[in-house]
Parts: sequence; structure tokens; C-alpha cells
Amino acid sequence: MAAVGAGVLAAGVYESREHRRALAAISLRVHVNGTRGKSSTTKTITALFRALGKTAVGKCTGTAPIVIDPDGTERLLVRRGRTRVHEQVRFLR
Repeated sequence: MAAVGAGVLAAGVYESREHRRALAAISLRVHVNGTRGKSSTTKTITALFRALGKTAVGKCTGTAPIVIDPDGTERLLVRRGRTRVHEQVRFLR
């Protein structure tokens, strides 16, 4: 039982470290929060950054989650099951 616990702890530490490394590679992050209009706001912000010559990627997490690529194309994000925090971790990688 102790070996299993140690393995789970080690995996958690590794995942946390990798997640922090992925976040550190992003020079500027914008978080959009609220009850309505988040997808529109996210699309507008990514378009603004692209217009300023910056590389921008957006992610909308609604009932139809999409990823906005650096060239402005929108891709439907396919989920297996319900929304989970792990989705964000995978997206950053």
C-alpha cells in the first residue's frame, strides 16, 4: 500500500511540474470569466492579438468547446465524457 501511495504521489509531483513548465512557456495568458459572452470575448481577444502581430491561441469551454488556432481557424474540441480539469492540462501540453 505504501508503494502505491508513493507512486501516486510521484506521478502527481511530475504532472504538477510539467504543468507549471507548460504555463511558464506562455508569456501572456488572459483568463475570461463570467456568465455570458465568454466565447465571443475570447474570439475577440485572440483576433486582437493576431492583429497586433502576436501568436494567439484561444480555448472556449462551453457546450461546444472550440480551440482557436494561431491562424484564426476554429476547431471543435472533442471530449470523452464530462468536462474535467485534466482537459486543460492536456491542452497546454
